[in-house]
Amino acid sequence: MCALRSLPSPQTKSPAPAAGVEVTGLNISLPGPRGRSAIVRDLSLSCAPGEVLAIVGESGSGKSLTSLAISGLLPEGAHVTGSVRLGGRELTTLSERKWRDLRGREVAMIFQNPRGSLHPMLPVGRQLIEVLRLHRRTRRVEARAEAVKLLTRLGLPDPQNLMLRVPHQLSGGMCQRIALAMALAGRPRLLLADEPTTALDAAVQVEVLRLLAETVAEERIPMILVTHDLAVVEAVADKVLVLYAGEMREYGPVSSVLQRPRHPYTVALTASGPSAAHRRGRLPQIDGTPPAPWDRPPGCSFAPRCANASPICQTELAETGNAHRLRCHNPAEAAHV
Repeated sequence: MCALRSLPSPQTKSPAPAAGVEVTGLNISLPGPRGRSAIVRDLSLSCAPGEVLAIVGESGSGKSLTSLAISGLLPEGAHVTGSVRLGGRELTTLSERKWRDLRGREVAMIFQNPRGSLHPMLPVGRQLIEVLRLHRRTRRVEARAEAVKLLTRLGLPDPQNLMLRVPHQLSGGMCQRIALAMALAGRPRLLLADEPTTALDAAVQVEVLRLLAETVAEERIPMILVTHDLAVVEAVADKVLVLYAGEMREYGPVSSVLQRPRHPYTVALTASGPSAAHRRGRLPQIDGTPPAPWDRPPGCSFAPRCANASPICQTELAETGNAHRLRCHNPAEAAHV
């Protein structure tokens, strides 16, 4: 991943209104080899219009599952408790019929593989026009004109000609911009992006991330970004939620959490990044592995891997902070980094 510091700082955005997405006490369980197991436990977060919240953590931490829960796309057999509210409307109790009406128009998604989200045999213009007609209840001629405006606004050259092409005739960056145009077609109230730049080369990643940040700020859309890349988080996010074994470990403004991490897991995560390795000449690692969902301790799941752990960490969780929250009995000093 190339350096992303050239991107405009998200901290310069104007204050957002109170409406947005609010997740409170979210628990997600799935059937497994040893019965039903809790994958995500007691998760709370918020994201205001015009704000980008990044969810980070290693594979299996529950990042994507949280995004799927918010978008009503959990796999069959999943059980959810807690609350997910968008603009004050509860989403966890919606029927699939209501979700089909809501999804795409009010809750839009951008996925990791841009080509995989597009029909391989249909011209991209036709696909975008159909989405516009569906969500905006407009005639084809009006939808076509709006499609051209959207593609022009997203920086795609010669949109009239581009709309005639099928996905395999376009670059990955172009396909991701088409996917973003389709996500914006319904004028959504929430945008969910799951590793949206992983499949792109480094130079294109910068362009797409800049476009996402600018679009979210201009349209006043709350965006939840799922990623494993801390450079991406620092480039575009306002807040960051650090997940480990399905639980919040640290949560707050990016400038605070990543520059002055306090939970030992966040400290280790930031120290393991490429930029940290470049400064120190060696890439550290976090010894051990996360526990299986059915084998988590009653206390902190990171305790077996934590150099700061004490006996109480094995049995009890402690949560402190307000704007910058963390769950830890033995946090690092605020000036650690």
